[in-house]
Amino acid sequence: MKAWLKFALIWLAGALTLAACAKEKWEYVSIGGDFTYAMRWNEAYAAYIEDDLGVEVTLTDVSFHSRKTLGEMLEILQTDMEFRSLVENAEVVTFDVPTESYLGGAEGRYMSEMCGGNDSEECFRIAHARAVKELRAYLDELMKLANPSDTIMRTFLYGTLDAYLAAAFDTELTEEEVRVFTFHADLMNEAIREIATEYNITVIDIAPYFQPNGPGTPASEDFVTRLGFTDKAVLTVADLLREAGYAPLRP
Repeated sequence: MKAWLKFALIWLAGALTLAACAKEKWEYVSIGGDFTYAMRWNEAYAAYIEDDLGVEVTLTDVSFHSRKTLGEMLEILQTDMEFRSLVENAEVVTFDVPTESYLGGAEGRYMSEMCGGNDSEECFRIAHARAVKELRAYLDELMKLANPSDTIMRTFLYGTLDAYLAAAFDTELTEEEVRVFTFHADLMNEAIREIATEYNITVIDIAPYFQPNGPGTPASEDFVTRLGFTDKAVLTVADLLREAGYAPLRP
């Protein structure tokens, strides 16, 4: 066999071996508010994807700890070209609606008797209307870049956890405060569920795990302490994402 032909065959065999061993590369963009920023469950979820599908995952974490509203997050998505490109090319996108950015301020005004309205709950209704409007605007923009028909897209419901924690660490809530906070948190979460479903985004419901005794009750210490979220909380979110599967990219 001629030397050049032997070399070509060896090179081809090596190239085929490398190609067979090379892992498919996936981009994962995680977008969220305080809960995502605090827990970093996205790192565990990225590891699950790698283990389950045998792909190599690059995680880009775009989460905020400064109580940004959806309107502020929309501006970032519209103006940050690198961020837009990442979302457009992602195989996986998770999106955490920062309900604490809306409920927290309303709760503070309610407790200070500055909420307004005949029932002293007008500020909650204003916060709710703003959140719904901004969520639709954000998802409209997101859908221009990533489509649930060819991208793994997930969002979350935290139940009344944020409504409870907003004040519980600083003062004991009265029964009436718990009732009001829970009522409006439930309304906001149900709106998120309905809108996400309308946009064909899979909803991951975390509430029953973090508050096993029901809405408006303290979070289980297995999940939340005064120092933050536990490892069990992180893995619970990642586990629920894993259980949701990898459609539409993998059966």
